[in-house]
Amino acid sequence: MKKLLPFLIVLLLFCTSTTYYKGPSLLIKQADYPESNALYVYDSTEIFLKPNASGKAIYHNFIKIFTPTGAEKFGSASFGYITLRDTIVLKKAVVIKPDGKIIKVKKEDIEDIPMPAWQGSKFLIPNLRIMKITFPELEQGCAIEYMVERITRSPYLDSVFDYWDIFEASEPIKSKVVKIHFPKNLKPKWIAKNGEIKHEMVQAGEKDIYTFFKDDVPRIIEEPAMPSLEDVATKLVLSTASSWQDISKWYYRICEPKLVPDSAIKEEVKNLLQDAKTKDDSLRNLYEFVKRKIRYVETRLIGKKGGYEPAELSFTYKNQYGVCRDKAALLTGMLREAGFKDAFMVLTNPMSRVEKEIPAPSQFNHAIVALKQGDDFIFFDPTAEWSVEFLTPIEDDREILVCVPAGRDLEKTPERPSSVNLTKVNVTMNLLKDRTGIMALEITGQGVIDMAFRTLIKMLPKERIKDIFLQSIFAIYPKAVFDSIKTSDAEDYKTPMSMKLFVTIPEYATKIGKEWHIGGDRGFQVSQFGGGGNLFGLEERKYPLDLKLKTYSEVNAITTFPKSLKVKKLPSSLEKKIDEIEIKVAVKKEGNKIHFSSTNAMNLKNIPPERYKEVKKMMAEFEEFGKEKTILEER
Repeated sequence: MKKLLPFLIVLLLFCTSTTYYKGPSLLIKQADYPESNALYVYDSTEIFLKPNASGKAIYHNFIKIFTPTGAEKFGSASFGYITLRDTIVLKKAVVIKPDGKIIKVKKEDIEDIPMPAWQGSKFLIPNLRIMKITFPELEQGCAIEYMVERITRSPYLDSVFDYWDIFEASEPIKSKVVKIHFPKNLKPKWIAKNGEIKHEMVQAGEKDIYTFFKDDVPRIIEEPAMPSLEDVATKLVLSTASSWQDISKWYYRICEPKLVPDSAIKEEVKNLLQDAKTKDDSLRNLYEFVKRKIRYVETRLIGKKGGYEPAELSFTYKNQYGVCRDKAALLTGMLREAGFKDAFMVLTNPMSRVEKEIPAPSQFNHAIVALKQGDDFIFFDPTAEWSVEFLTPIEDDREILVCVPAGRDLEKTPERPSSVNLTKVNVTMNLLKDRTGIMALEITGQGVIDMAFRTLIKMLPKERIKDIFLQSIFAIYPKAVFDSIKTSDAEDYKTPMSMKLFVTIPEYATKIGKEWHIGGDRGFQVSQFGGGGNLFGLEERKYPLDLKLKTYSEVNAITTFPKSLKVKKLPSSLEKKIDEIEIKVAVKKEGNKIHFSSTNAMNLKNIPPERYKEVKKMMAEFEEFGKEKTILEER
């Protein structure tokens, strides 16, 4: 066995004779599960623990494939593991054809590959590998069955076991079972969220065996912009940890030995502080260095595809890349070297809720940095490469665990107002005597909007950026002709990002007799809620509409028309408010100019299903309001 192959592949009964599956599971018909691509006939996890919380887990799945989409979706299965702690043993992997013929997965269908630092990179993430099974000859009507054993030689935290799992999926589940064998010294706490999970506990000698199960689970029908599956599906969260404070102290202890800078890092800190005139300058310089110079490798912090322990600072600094915990550790070490001694590692999850009732660190998937300032903390996320803020607004009001020597309880990051994520649109339109419109459109962003603009400019060619912004203009004015585009400096973090588009629109006004009709000027503000009408396409929702962040937009437009025309009709003004959502629109005439202004405030991150219909109605009224025309008349 190769030295670099720390997992065992056990493939039994490889022979030339043909075998057939005789079980009833193959007879399950798609008609019993309409609109489903596949069925989890059974999804079983059985975990055997030792007193120190090491042990093994056996994953056994049988999945019936109904459609070509299902065959594509379940065509492979991957298992990440950390070589320092885990071993993966493949016990069984087969495809069962519609006639019952069993096709065994061959050695060439199994890959054991180290995790590259990024796609195509020759650099590898230390100690992290992936075992991938590809199921051959998989097609509609087939089934797959696999059994994988994960052996955990040592737990992260001695005598602490934690686990979470969801009991619903995007395909239906016939039977879902999680069985855990606990030694007497490990006493679990657990909770079921978003639904019921049946359970039982039996004593068997020196073990307490907990079984959690759920049968005949319908599929989750995904909705646009719904929360993560972990936040809406029936979920089990379990842990033997006594408190979040203990988890905080534990993570502090395992990180501390890694946070010592070498001479090269010390010299780098010294250079970064040379031109810093204030404390804020120092913080900015250190943050920008780690954020920009150390390439972020996006992989999960923990669980099946990652680990908790950061790399040595010297490794991350020398190789110029790292996962989130590596970048957070480097920034923590550099802050301390710069004299900011109260800098600490922080565990968080910016995408899903962390259940406070159960101290289970496996709920975290990200690491950031906290710097204590008086009674408060400043937070830094050095993975947000193009963010002006130290912590992006999308990470507001998220559960965090600041890891300090004495331990801390689970807390939340501060929540900022919607104005942090500002979109500002300024439009000047010069209407000529031949009804052509000469438009200058400037869009300025702050917060996440600013970060998105910077990312676009750095990642995409200018022509592609132009196409993205002109799509909405061409949807209203198909004959529009693009003149030019200007963008501010994406490297200038002291000035909000802005983009200016210059467009000529033939036949901007439609002539009917002596009247000139102008429509579509107000289409710009309709999309300021992060997707406009597309988010409100469903008649009703089962799950919240997850907007992920609060937003605020301002639109100001001035249309100058020839003095040979007079205003016959202006659109009406509008003011509507539903609790945290507010829209204001004002239209007025001054000489041969029409001034339009609007503000749209979305002061909540998600819309509950019970409020969805009233918000949908409000947005529909707003969209209809935006279709009102301005009518000018020849004198």
